[in-house]
Amino acid sequence: MLGTLLAERNNGPVRSLIGLVLVASLSSGCSRGRSQNDEATGIPSDQVDSTPIATDEGDGPAAAALVPLAVGNAWTYRVEGSDDGCVEGLHTMRVLREERVAERPAFALSDYCGRAEEQLVAVQGSQLLEYQNAAWRTWLATPLAEGRNWSETRDDHYTWHKIGWVKVEAGLFADCWQRQPERDNAFSEIFCEGAGVVSVLGPNLRVELVSFQVGQVTPRTVDDVSEAAR
Repeated sequence: MLGTLLAERNNGPVRSLIGLVLVASLSSGCSRGRSQNDEATGIPSDQVDSTPIATDEGDGPAAAALVPLAVGNAWTYRVEGSDDGCVEGLHTMRVLREERVAERPAFALSDYCGRAEEQLVAVQGSQLLEYQNAAWRTWLATPLAEGRNWSETRDDHYTWHKIGWVKVEAGLFADCWQRQPERDNAFSEIFCEGAGVVSVLGPNLRVELVSFQVGQVTPRTVDDVSEAAR
């Protein structure tokens, strides 16, 4: 599960690896300009709305916009390494259903690396929560801003870093953000708006988005889901 199973790593190695990714992306695409995507995959920059979204915690992009949540949405990842019981190979994560968990409407997602566990995610305002150890915790905090930090648990603290463009097997993506933990020897996730998690990096694990199929939907709030259930 992309939220619960990631423990952080040092900023240095992650930054270096991301830098290489970005250099590769720019070197292959700068001659044709940032407004095009000749590979016909990913999100062309002219389709990315850069207008800040008003949030519950001030003006700024909404973290909930990073992960499109709708039943049937699916992401296929290539997993290399076996940390946390992951199995190497291709695995597909899906939004399986909507259900009510601890008095809150939630989405159940299958595991990204082939295990039987499910991840439970809920929308609260413009941020995303994850159900861990019988409690709802802040998975993706709002607003998205460079250096914005938050605590998911007493021991788990995270910081947003704006990355911009990222190239993975699924394509070239714009408006990407790194969820970087403060603890050493842990994993780091990279999210791109409208595509969800595109990369997970750790000491002994690398996960990369290969393909995805998502509907063009706006993440719903808790109140929206509750109203629809009546």
